[in-house]
Amino acid sequence: MTTDGPNGSGKRPSNIIRVNWWKGSSHAAAELNEAAERRWSRQAWGLGITATAAMLVAVGALVSYELNRPPADAVIVTGANETRTRIFGDGIHVLLSELSKLQIDAVDACCLVHLFAGEARFSVPENPTRELVVATEFANAISNAGKFSVSTQLGLVVQVQEGSVRVARPGKPPVILMKGMRYGLGDGMRAAVPGARRRGT
Repeated sequence: MTTDGPNGSGKRPSNIIRVNWWKGSSHAAAELNEAAERRWSRQAWGLGITATAAMLVAVGALVSYELNRPPADAVIVTGANETRTRIFGDGIHVLLSELSKLQIDAVDACCLVHLFAGEARFSVPENPTRELVVATEFANAISNAGKFSVSTQLGLVVQVQEGSVRVARPGKPPVILMKGMRYGLGDGMRAAVPGARRRGT
């Protein structure tokens, strides 16, 4: 289709400006795409930081749980003619004699175990900030360095091979046992401590 000019010749006027509208649209679309990519990049960066922080928190919680939880085999039981050895805390060794039952209750700053029956021998590496507490129905044997045994077969017997052990009973002053000393407490709840010394004496 043609448009008549002023002179009726049917030619287009020479002063009409032709505009390539698709070029302008392409440029605008490119700018919009670039802006969208910048926004997406910022959002992805923010999401990445958030995900990394969440992962670090989760890993920290898992590590804390693994360090502080009691061992999976927290209850150790032996039968006739059977002994069992365990290592817990920061290197505490326990050897459980036959017909014995021991429960590991805590392995934190204070390692707590319960000897319900039988006899157990302990080796405690020196650590002034952490004590091992061996609880029995008669008394508690406490040490932060040494080797000793605790037996509940006939009342309570505590024997020290190395280091020192503190024996604590409710309502009684603690008794300090040194190497070679033995603490005996029978069914009548009377303590016999050859060579032992009481704290403060």
